[in-house]
Amino acid sequence: MFGRSVVWVLVGLAVLALAWFVYREIKRNARVEALIPEIVPVSAKNWTVWLSEARACAASGKWRDAVHLAYWAGISFLEAGGAWRPDQARTPREYLKLMPANSDLGPALSTLTRQLEVTWYGYHPAGPESFTEALAHLEKLGCRE
Repeated sequence: MFGRSVVWVLVGLAVLALAWFVYREIKRNARVEALIPEIVPVSAKNWTVWLSEARACAASGKWRDAVHLAYWAGISFLEAGGAWRPDQARTPREYLKLMPANSDLGPALSTLTRQLEVTWYGYHPAGPESFTEALAHLEKLGCRE
């Protein structure tokens, strides 16, 4: 009888130790998840903020960054206007494909996308004229401050 009691006490202690370990892991993982930032769609940042950041980069001579940020200003503007449902996983080409073929905005977005691809992904040198061109395409999209 004493031997049986010892066995049950040991089983109980093992269950308690396992429960404590599981509880501790759940708490630790919850803290880690809280530190990981949530991925948000482009339109979560207003297009005017994207554009002001682009202008700031242009003012400091970071033309490649300025073109990149100007592109995202255009995407944020169109997304906020309901051109498509927000989705943080789209590529520039996917945004372009979402634009209806008969849209007046299609050519401006197409040229802006091509400019982004050449300067940002293709590492083509960018300069003041690149940024001025990007701003012109943004205006065609309706992005006017």
